Amino acid sequence: MGDTVAKKDTTKTTPTDDEKRKEVVIPSRTIDLIILHCTATPDGKPHTVAQIDAGHLARGWHRKASWKKLQNPDLTSIGYHFVIYPDGSVHTGRHEMEQGAHVQGMNVTSLGVSMVGSYKFTQAQWTSLASKVAELESKYSVTEVHGHNEYAAKDCPGFKVKDWLDGGRKPLAANLIEEPKPATPATPTSGPQ
Repeated sequence: MGDTVAKKDTTKTTPTDDEKRKEVVIPSRTIDLIILHCTATPDGKPHTVAQIDAGHLARGWHRKASWKKLQNPDLTSIGYHFVIYPDGSVHTGRHEMEQGAHVQGMNVTSLGVSMVGSYKFTQAQWTSLASKVAELESKYSVTEVHGHNEYAAKDCPGFKVKDWLDGGRKPLAANLIEEPKPATPATPTSGPQ
């Protein structure tokens, strides 16, 4: 019987230069504040993150290439981190670790969450807003939730955030789009016999 020859381990243990370039280090930042916004567009009507991005580009806002590479490369300028559509779906804008561009002087430690509309929002939007804020509060060390109107002379987000918080994060009646009531079926009438 012959001697067994030990095979050389050819398994890579160190990444190649190409693999190293693909590794991404996401810088972290302290997040302790959520600021709520509205898009200042018609209530209950669709308005996409791409349309918001175009508006923010027109204002001269820009995202760094490194962040665009990580998330939403087609969104070059959006200032918000999350946008809630009238159907209640939540769409991403900037990466959570990327500094926002939504409230002058407050962007370093905040996340911006915007609802599509101006003053009245759907039940689905209110539900998603409460859920997203609760999720972010538990994920980060969020100690405060405020509206853009608390930092600037604006109506945004179209309601008083304190009232929403004090009301148990339920839709504010004055800011709720009334859903159309289903039509009542016509009652058959009996005609002449």
